[in-house]
Amino acid sequence: MINLTDIRITTDDIIPRLRDMGVATQLNNWIPKNCPEEVLRWIISEWANIDINLLQLKQLIAELRLVNDIPQASSSGDALPVVEARPSAPTGIGCGNGNVWANAPGETYTFRFYTNGILKTTLTNYYITDLASIGAVSGDTVQICTTGTDLNGDTLCGWWAKIVVP
Repeated sequence: MINLTDIRITTDDIIPRLRDMGVATQLNNWIPKNCPEEVLRWIISEWANIDINLLQLKQLIAELRLVNDIPQASSSGDALPVVEARPSAPTGIGCGNGNVWANAPGETYTFRFYTNGILKTTLTNYYITDLASIGAVSGDTVQICTTGTDLNGDTLCGWWAKIVVP
């Protein structure tokens, strides 16, 4: 039975957001210390200022193992969830002349554009947007991801590529 404290309503980009923040470095520092899950959950929640639960921590570790960000991580006493591969980060990300863009990954795709980690717009089959429309100015970080579909038919947010606006 699921405990009600384990249920969280969150955005579908929490794991790419944490990866973009550098969570793998934090995990690689703490996993070798053999901390209990609850301690590791507290460390990551405090570091990221995002309150994750144990199910989200296990999902995060499983996904980061899949992309080899934390290859030494394993679980004893419990299994990590089976995860689906997220769409890869876009390539060819660039910024100039008041615009930001990435290479189109095919004929049909959906890009999400974030400014400083906040979702600003979603574009289908369009690879470029102007900085003003996403509220990005010099010094801001723009992240772009491709979305996909998981086995349940739900949107699966891909890994982010990012660029700092000059």
